[in-house]
Amino acid sequence: EWKEARLALQSWEFDASRIQASLPSPATPSQIRDLGSLSEAFRYAALLYTERLASPNVPSNHSNFQNLVSQVVYYATSLEAGSSAEKFLLWPLFVAGSECVNELQQNI
Repeated sequence: EWKEARLALQSWEFDASRIQASLPSPATPSQIRDLGSLSEAFRYAALLYTERLASPNVPSNHSNFQNLVSQVVYYATSLEAGSSAEKFLLWPLFVAGSECVNELQQNI
């Protein structure tokens, strides 16, 4: 089952126009950008989680894990400061933090 989820996550793309159309009131460009960054942080965290399921004995410093950690951190730190989306970052940052070996990333 997780393999199917992983394939779906790898091919998923954020669709700003679809999101905008589904909202009850128009969102600002920065809100849409933050939703995109938040979505990508969740996507990469889920990919990181499935990578761990697939490779339970591989050390966290392996490049497969660290590339995904870097993506989560990149998108999490791309949110506008004070964005209402920041409060939703707990799970992606928890997952990335569990595999994080870079001291700079650990301090985020």
